[in-house]
Amino acid sequence: AAFYLVYTAGIIIFAVLPGLTDSSLITSISLGGFFGLCAYATYEITNYATLKKWTLKMVLIDTAWGTFLSAMTAACGYLAACLMVCS
Repeated sequence: AAFYLVYTAGIIIFAVLPGLTDSSLITSISLGGFFGLCAYATYEITNYATLKKWTLKMVLIDTAWGTFLSAMTAACGYLAACLMVCS
């Protein structure tokens, strides 16, 4: 649970807020995706380097999924904030 609280805060701070500052959904999506890429790649590459059964296929799929999921979460955060603030 602690990870998801910290991760959510990271998406808000590093993707949603800059998007709101720029008034740009694309900024939030791009930064959210990059945040997800960095976080998931760190986890996946570390596991790939240290665990024998961790495959390159797992690294690529999970990193892509984390990038997409983080980008979409940032988009939802931006849109929710915009509904309250941007009107």
